[in-house]
Amino acid sequence: MKAPEAAEWQAAELAELQNHTTNGSFREMNRGDPRRLADTHGVDFNVTGCLWVYKTKTKRDGRRKARLCLNGASQQEGVDYDQTYSSTLRHSSVCVLIAIQARLGLKSRRHDLVAAFLQGSLLDDEIVFMKYPPGHTEVGADGKDKVYLVQKPIYGLKQAGRRFQRDFFAWLKLPINQGGAGFTRNEKEPCIFTRCVGNDTVYLGVYCDDIIAIFGDDDVGSVYDVFRTALHTRWKAEDEGELSDILNICVAQEGSSIKLSQPTHIDTMVDRYLPDDKLRVDKVQKTPYSLHFKDNIMAALAAPPAAHSPPDPPLLAEYQSLVGALLYCSTVTRPDIAYPVAMLCRCMSRPTAALLGEAHCVLAYLHHTRDLGLRYKSGPRELHAFTDSDWATRRSTSDNTIQWQGCTIGWASTQQTSVALSSCEAEIMAASEAAKSTSYYRQLFEELGFSAPGPTTIYMDNKAAIDLAYNPEHHRRTKHITRRHFFIRELVEDQSITVPYIPSANNVADFFTKILPNKDFFRLRDIIMNVA
Repeated sequence: MKAPEAAEWQAAELAELQNHTTNGSFREMNRGDPRRLADTHGVDFNVTGCLWVYKTKTKRDGRRKARLCLNGASQQEGVDYDQTYSSTLRHSSVCVLIAIQARLGLKSRRHDLVAAFLQGSLLDDEIVFMKYPPGHTEVGADGKDKVYLVQKPIYGLKQAGRRFQRDFFAWLKLPINQGGAGFTRNEKEPCIFTRCVGNDTVYLGVYCDDIIAIFGDDDVGSVYDVFRTALHTRWKAEDEGELSDILNICVAQEGSSIKLSQPTHIDTMVDRYLPDDKLRVDKVQKTPYSLHFKDNIMAALAAPPAAHSPPDPPLLAEYQSLVGALLYCSTVTRPDIAYPVAMLCRCMSRPTAALLGEAHCVLAYLHHTRDLGLRYKSGPRELHAFTDSDWATRRSTSDNTIQWQGCTIGWASTQQTSVALSSCEAEIMAASEAAKSTSYYRQLFEELGFSAPGPTTIYMDNKAAIDLAYNPEHHRRTKHITRRHFFIRELVEDQSITVPYIPSANNVADFFTKILPNKDFFRLRDIIMNVA
């Protein structure tokens, strides 16, 4: 018995196959042809499978969509593919682009490349064979089911993203008089492109098939207008209007500021992991950790793995799934939960019921602060950073926060890879990590046209570590420290950074190292996220 909507799904399948026919994605072959073709080229061959993926466009028009995907799991390395890597826009780079928009008072727009992977091209020596899609098989002249020779990248093909990106990025960099877009690719962030004509500049951020365009002028003949026309002439693309969301991130203009938040993602997590209204009320609290948070973490980490009984499979699955979902928030728009989530991640293989309760507390905090986010201010504001460490545990926690346009653009709360023998050593290790991030952003901004007028400030609250950053002092107590941890000293000598002292009470990086009293938590959170 067929489902009531079976006819709609069948129509969606036929529409997808017609798209591939129009695109020239496949060439029909008899079952024995692949071997003869492979022998001609002196290569091995493999016939991969394929499958249908169905989706109802509930957020748009409710129509049925069927996508034909090659079964990448059946591909053989060295036969069907070689390299598969394709770069994607970093989440921190999304923050940078939005901060630039706020700084200069620019406009933004989003474009989507329709069936992007289908618009790429395989290399001349790439030969991939695929079975006919389920429900649409045909018998060839040899009495066996026909197969397809894949002529263009399709979804599921391991190298599809790489092949599309190879063509699209090449077109972006190609001069306009040669049919390209005339953009320059950023060396530090390969998914950011810029084009400047006089005072008219367009910034592009590319994430797979989504394009973020940041621009000032969209009049006829402007840099953005030329790009938009060229894009829709050369590629099958949709103009999705003013940028309001990207990668599950909500983008909202608030006066002269722009805010990034994730209320939809938070709502989805709450519906999945806190479905009971009573549970949501029971978990209401002001901060994302309970009074017993540190004790629960230490109890899980203290005993050696052999002393732990295997975790309950349902508990393990729910804990890892929930913490993974929280991790996305903590690394994209919610630095206020970075510390508790980082600590919960250390217990991924040994969760307890108490730790699951702590994860629920983090989610409940997000639920009741769902509209909070990163808010970037307008006007020129300089890059600066804060760094700190926590020497209270065997392996210290390094943390830093990089700020630009009045808000955080990058942050970290990570466990140090080696044991620090003093608070000074822990601090210098944390400071060197902060120096790496600061150096990256300095170079990124310089490429984007925002050169720093002088050294970038990295604030620290440990005088001994500051002395080490400037001079090779305390030799007897620091001669064992690995040389790479003194990277910060090289940047100080190059006058790329300066390291002034800041009292611990004013060091906002302290936010990422420990549990704070409510008053300090909210004070530092509001600084880090620029909460109005």
